[in-house]
Amino acid sequence: MLSKLPKINLKIIAILFLVFYILIEYLSYNFFKQLIINDAKRETVSILNTVNAVRNYVENVQKPVIYRLKKEKKLYHDFFDPKIMSSSYITRSILQRYTKQTLSTQKTAYKYKLAATNPLNPLNKADKFETKILNRFRHNKIHEFSTIIDEDGKSYFFTAIPIERNKKSCLTCHSLPKIAPKEMVQLYGSKSGFHEKVGDLRAMISLKVPVENIVKLHIRDFILGSLAVLIVLIVFFIFIYLIYKKEMQIKDEKLRREKLLEDINKKLEIKIKKEVSLKLAKQEEIYEKERLLAHQNRLATMGEMIGNIAHQWRQPLTQISSILINIDFTFHNKTLTSKNLMEKIDEADEQITFMSNTIDDFRNFFSCGKSKEKYNISVPIEKTKRLLKGSLKKYRITLNIDIKDDFTLNGYPNEIAQALLNIISNAKDILMERQIDNPTINITAFSTKDTNIITIEDNAGGIKTTPIDKIFEPYFSTKHASVGTGIGLYMTKMIIEKNNNAIICVDNTHLGAIFTIKF
Repeated sequence: MLSKLPKINLKIIAILFLVFYILIEYLSYNFFKQLIINDAKRETVSILNTVNAVRNYVENVQKPVIYRLKKEKKLYHDFFDPKIMSSSYITRSILQRYTKQTLSTQKTAYKYKLAATNPLNPLNKADKFETKILNRFRHNKIHEFSTIIDEDGKSYFFTAIPIERNKKSCLTCHSLPKIAPKEMVQLYGSKSGFHEKVGDLRAMISLKVPVENIVKLHIRDFILGSLAVLIVLIVFFIFIYLIYKKEMQIKDEKLRREKLLEDINKKLEIKIKKEVSLKLAKQEEIYEKERLLAHQNRLATMGEMIGNIAHQWRQPLTQISSILINIDFTFHNKTLTSKNLMEKIDEADEQITFMSNTIDDFRNFFSCGKSKEKYNISVPIEKTKRLLKGSLKKYRITLNIDIKDDFTLNGYPNEIAQALLNIISNAKDILMERQIDNPTINITAFSTKDTNIITIEDNAGGIKTTPIDKIFEPYFSTKHASVGTGIGLYMTKMIIEKNNNAIICVDNTHLGAIFTIKF
């Protein structure tokens, strides 16, 4: 409520704005710092790639031309001039000229170096820091190296990349002193720069770019950004102050409206409680009706199950009776042997075991277990088949089961079996009622890309009710009142859709009705 809200403290808001401004400045500082590093890296890599391109041109274009001229004796055999034959000399000279041109726009020049552990020119000798980086290049641990270093009291962004590894043509100057151009040996000596092999990484090129040259490009942006943020925060603070002042002027009016709203809320709360109570009572009534329907369906199903047990037991009882008559006959004729007696006992025991298993199947069907479990769809289908086997056989109804995909579900297999039993029992009744020739029920299980499906189809001629979905309504039945309660298919729909999170629908085909269950 407004009357219970704490007053706005402008001092606290001002402190929060100050903290927020400091945080923004800190983040901006780090952003521009990272921007500086990225710009420096981009600039140095660009320059070094250009240098590498020059080196590649000298090594792969310029030198081969000079070697061809020497071979054609247009130049003498030991001709060597670093100004046109040394890629290191050429690239260093280009960078020196480039640096002189850029001194007009920046205070500190770039520092370029070709660093090697075995250089011809002592100027290219790598120090410890450069040797360490070069060894990492040689072992392919890195392909580029960048960092910020301090040198002579100034900060530089240092970047290094390796040159091309030695090719066969490189060994003309770097294998043995005796086969190298004599003028080159006279210029650089024969103690260093030789005895290299094809594939060796001779050197790396590095560039040091003064950080201050890049920093000054971003200082103006940083200052302007900071001022913009400060102005926005000041304007925002003034805006909040004006809102606060206006809020205090209308406080009394809001308090009055708040009191009025409290009264309305209290009345509304009383009304809502009454409505909720009525709705809960109606909901409880609905639940009670559903429990009654479920109970009635269970009783009806139990009645059908008793009939199914009778059908299942009829043949075993007949077989046991026949066994007893045979034993009595052979006993009175004095032809009963111990072997014959044991055989007949085994036959009777087999029939009794079958009857016992039938009882177990029906007892498990009505078990009250309500915990979800993982099961294959073939389990409830086969259970339904066993339960209805005797009844379907009595009326000569063929049950075909085609499990194309034995998919796995997480739910209540007994409930699925009960739903299948309800559908098949209805199909059996309509097949008997219409006296269909070759009565058949087909169960198919299969999977599509994202759906698991069971279909139950009969050849009884279809459902005549319009609309067809009316068969799922409670107490609706096409059967005589003496044989139908009208809750079987209603409970089947409840079991499938509410308890097992699936969908059931029904349609007519050219043969009969088809029920489809989609999981």
